[in-house]
Amino acid sequence: VTTGGGVTSHTAIVARARSVPYVIAPDLELSEVREGATAIVDGLRGWVVLEPDEDTAMRYRELEARYRSLVRVFEVEKLGRAVTTDGVEVSVLCNVGGVEEVRAAPSYGCEGVGLFRVEFLYLARSTPPSEEEIKSVLAKSLELMEGRPLIIRAPDIGGDKDVRFLRLEEPNPFLGLRGARLLLKYRDELLVPFLRAVYTLPRQGVVKLMFPMISAVEEVEELTRIARSVEEELRSEGVETRGVELGIMVETPSAALMLRQIASMKLISFVSIGTNDLTQYTLAVDRGNPSVGYLYSDMHPAVLRLVKEVADIARSYGIEVDVCGELAGRELAVPILLGMGIRNLSVTPPNVGRVKYVVRRVSASEAREELVPRVLEARSAREVEEHARGFLKKVGVEILT
Repeated sequence: VTTGGGVTSHTAIVARARSVPYVIAPDLELSEVREGATAIVDGLRGWVVLEPDEDTAMRYRELEARYRSLVRVFEVEKLGRAVTTDGVEVSVLCNVGGVEEVRAAPSYGCEGVGLFRVEFLYLARSTPPSEEEIKSVLAKSLELMEGRPLIIRAPDIGGDKDVRFLRLEEPNPFLGLRGARLLLKYRDELLVPFLRAVYTLPRQGVVKLMFPMISAVEEVEELTRIARSVEEELRSEGVETRGVELGIMVETPSAALMLRQIASMKLISFVSIGTNDLTQYTLAVDRGNPSVGYLYSDMHPAVLRLVKEVADIARSYGIEVDVCGELAGRELAVPILLGMGIRNLSVTPPNVGRVKYVVRRVSASEAREELVPRVLEARSAREVEEHARGFLKKVGVEILT
């Protein structure tokens, strides 16, 4: 329980990935809570109940029993492929942030890594990692995937992921030098060594590389140009290279709205929608600020309209589209995303069984025809959630929140 942070802050993401209940209670005065006081931490709803009466405690004991029962169901559901009731196959991949998480991913039922965060290589050190260090970590991760896809995000430094050796000091880092902007500014120190490591990985499995925080067409042109240049340079040195698919993350409204122009250049083969930052920038809400946390919702109709726009444009150009933000692991969002034509969901490992459970009980065509139109006409996130809850209830999916 903390009084600061946000539901998609990196602390919350790590806690969720490790199945640790995490509740942000900005109005709770922790110093005034009696030592030894009884408290219920409701990680499903984001509530903290202090000194509950017997009736409340009984209700929560019943809820806990239902939750544990569902978790046992999810443990079974995580195995095998996920196919909707109308025969649509959905890939459920995982978001990971280190070699040990890659190693554990298959045991959760992950069909690959849809987002490999590599920032751990750059944090808490005084110099950037060498090409050899980067390659060693990526090669081990590729080996552990045993042929499953490995989608690597180029270093997404900046924002709330500061690095000591760059000495970045900005008044508003989330709107400053981060993601693609930072990679292009420090191309020799950060981008080129990383690209060299990726292109010289062993020729096994499927490797994809995506560039984060795109906000302009020119960034895509320059990043892909540098990638091709690095590949050609390696070959001229007599170094064996491997095939690497290039893509971008759609995390800003500008990237979503300019995707047609980006796609028409035929420089990328896939896009991954990062709904955490897309929500933050669309709603102008700092996702780590509890004072405005009530305004942050990735189920907001404005966010979902952008997701639909991206999915439609990508599909029209034959570009694969994934969703890798927290939205992808939300039961209420799964039928909406399937109805929008999204077939690849990348989630925190503990959520794999939960997502497959929902996928196997819904019809993508019914979601497209019945649910998505209502969602796109909704006026609020609450209204979207009501529509989704009603849709899932109709097909017998149990939701505890």
